[in-house]
Amino acid sequence: MNSYNRIFYFSYPQSCFGAPHQSMAAIHLIKEGYILDFFCWGHGEPLPGLGAERYHEIKKTSVYSAIKLLLTLFKELLFTKKYDVVYVQGAQQTPFLFWLPLLKKRYRIIYHTQDFLEPRRHRFYEFFERWFARNASYVISNEINRARFMKSYYGLKHVPAVVPTYLPLWWQVPVRNIRLRNELLDEAGIVDRDNAVIIFAGGAYRKDRMSPQLVDAFARMPENYVLLFNGPSMLEGKAGRIACEHKAHALDCSRRILFRGNLSFSDLLELYTAGDVGVLLYPDDGVGHFYQCPGRFTEYLRCGLTLLIPNYPGLELITLKHHLGVSCDPETFESIASALSDAESLVREGAYARLRTLTEAKFVYETSSDLLNQIVGGTYEYRSPSVET
Repeated sequence: MNSYNRIFYFSYPQSCFGAPHQSMAAIHLIKEGYILDFFCWGHGEPLPGLGAERYHEIKKTSVYSAIKLLLTLFKELLFTKKYDVVYVQGAQQTPFLFWLPLLKKRYRIIYHTQDFLEPRRHRFYEFFERWFARNASYVISNEINRARFMKSYYGLKHVPAVVPTYLPLWWQVPVRNIRLRNELLDEAGIVDRDNAVIIFAGGAYRKDRMSPQLVDAFARMPENYVLLFNGPSMLEGKAGRIACEHKAHALDCSRRILFRGNLSFSDLLELYTAGDVGVLLYPDDGVGHFYQCPGRFTEYLRCGLTLLIPNYPGLELITLKHHLGVSCDPETFESIASALSDAESLVREGAYARLRTLTEAKFVYETSSDLLNQIVGGTYEYRSPSVET
């Protein structure tokens, strides 16, 4: 029991309909026995192992809810001495705690970002994130290249520690769902099930996920290929589906493109187990997309999906070194189509079982758990960051 380090954890709200990665540090620390109070602005659900009395949410309704949140933070951190550690997850939380570094001697302040903002793209959050990161006791990033750039851009004293965005080994991931796979193939009208290839785009149809290029490439693939998008049933998702259907109809491949609405995280993982290839494509439009450690990386691999990634350093190195998938130029459909053919070859070679076994050994949250424990406990010493490659 680590009760001597009581933690104030301020993050995005978490629900079963969202990936757990932003809250994974809190989930880990709760399992480690730390006394942790979780605060968020918005509507979510208590984390596994966290009692309702330690879950504090301020529903996001109007400017008055922002004021209520600020007053709550003042009450908990300025006028009481209940906590030893303040753990802040994400840039959108930093404006509410711009004053916290003035109390640095009272708290061990940890700032953790899994979505380092593009330089000058979101100037408001960037201003507060820079101030907060410069004055935090420890800074954590999720990818080694992002961490190195963040140090230079923000003028930090040290390169942030690196905790990759991985699922923990204990996280339950379903085994291959043949029944669901057959249902998807039936829906797409695929007769030759033995040679079918199901591709997951892992989200809605979006330009910043290279979806137009992906559909162009998909239209050139054999008739045994199926492509599936999923995403929220909001305006963006509906608009993306309409754009995708229009494009697919023009390319005469609409029958083989399927859509699913917003799914719970557990249902999404089960859906992935019915597939073969997971797509992780991004435009080369800045640091955030060029240097990636996305949540879908660990989600795809734990479900046995072969990866299709952009040919950007970092993600390409780790993917090709461990034969996790194939890379391509995400800007051209010809390169994507060629990579899909190579990915099919890996699938035929039995990638499913190999990837699940390899991922459970190398790409799980436990590889960083000791580092995180040291940071929370105040014993971590900054050093040149390294991650498993």
